[in-house]
Amino acid sequence: MKACRWCGCRSRSRIALPVRIGQRECLEPQLAAKRGGRKLWCQELLKRELNVMESVLDNERPMPEPRRLDLPLLPTGQSERYYLERFMRAFGEDWNGTAIIEAPTGHSLSVSPLLFTEHKTGNYKINKQGRAPYVLYIAETIKAPDEIRILKGDFGDRSLYFLSRFLFGKEQIGVIAVFTEQGSFWEGWTGYQVPLKSREIYFETKRSGTLIFSRPET
Repeated sequence: MKACRWCGCRSRSRIALPVRIGQRECLEPQLAAKRGGRKLWCQELLKRELNVMESVLDNERPMPEPRRLDLPLLPTGQSERYYLERFMRAFGEDWNGTAIIEAPTGHSLSVSPLLFTEHKTGNYKINKQGRAPYVLYIAETIKAPDEIRILKGDFGDRSLYFLSRFLFGKEQIGVIAVFTEQGSFWEGWTGYQVPLKSREIYFETKRSGTLIFSRPET
């Protein structure tokens, strides 16, 4: 057991890294302040344990079977705020808020409208590429993914890919949500859906990272 150099608390975690607001685990200050938490995970411990996580699962493991959920597709033609409200409500936040949640792997995720924002212009893209009706399925993929994979970039940057497949009648839809590493937390970067009938190869390219979580089959 190793003491955190920030606040002196001692972590008992091994593979799964808990991030629970208001308890003794440390949190990034600007995020913790939103929920009444404390400071920051020991960076050396966090990176060491993440390296262990990355080697846990068989990288060639097939995805779990697609799911059919009792979630509606939202109506088209609504305002950007309508879709953002429905998405963020799934995380207990206002349409322009930020939710700090814990992934199944223990990563601390920052979920916000940035997932649906053009990062160069600051404009919302939630009504582009047909993603708006699927925002509840994007939220479900973040909360309960089929897979999580970690991808390392050429400059040492890392991204988490949350992947799921869903059934709609006889069709399958793949959903992708991406989070980028920002110190001790991971910030939502983008979320969207693809029809697997026409874009299955594209969806498979998003499974090129290291598998760190696979949904247990029931």
